[in-house]
Amino acid sequence: MAKYDIYKVHGIDNKEKEEKYRARIVPEGTISKEKLYKWVEKTSGGFSRGQADAIMTCITDAVIEFLRDGYIVQLGELGYLSATVTSRPIKEKKEIRSGSVHFKNVNLRISNSLRKSMRSIPLERVEKPVMTSKEITLKQKEDILRSYLETHPCITRTDYCRITHTLKNKAIHDLNQFVGEGWLSRYGAGRTVIYLLVK
Repeated sequence: MAKYDIYKVHGIDNKEKEEKYRARIVPEGTISKEKLYKWVEKTSGGFSRGQADAIMTCITDAVIEFLRDGYIVQLGELGYLSATVTSRPIKEKKEIRSGSVHFKNVNLRISNSLRKSMRSIPLERVEKPVMTSKEITLKQKEDILRSYLETHPCITRTDYCRITHTLKNKAIHDLNQFVGEGWLSRYGAGRTVIYLLVK
């Protein structure tokens, strides 16, 4: 059962002074590809983890190739993937050359069938409200992180964001500060960066 929390939002451009609240999903964690493949092996009745890994690798390679060629790619019943680009602001079209246009992101537009299947998910409100990053001091985040690393071999930036309710850029700043203090170490590059306690 998915859990949700209530959080405070402010008016757009400060036009509304009255505080308002909205609901949001509280993530339970991140499912690694290994756990995903294990689930496929257990429920498919035929595919092994190795086969699931191979199929996912082939699909990923194909998706990347088609996106690079400018196609929109349907990803099963999940939805449609499409690439987006960005460029500097211009006043006239002739000011932009192809070298000034760069890849920005890949968007997922979910399918109607996925949207319909998610409408009926059971939801339960968490008993203790989740604190926001503004309510948690850096020392509290350090304590949360140290406690996490006592039972886990390492942590990713994504999981740090989840357990401390911190946005990406602030999380990177926090983790770099901990590394600079010498009690946390950083390994890897790009999306494969992990952090470990220095022993």
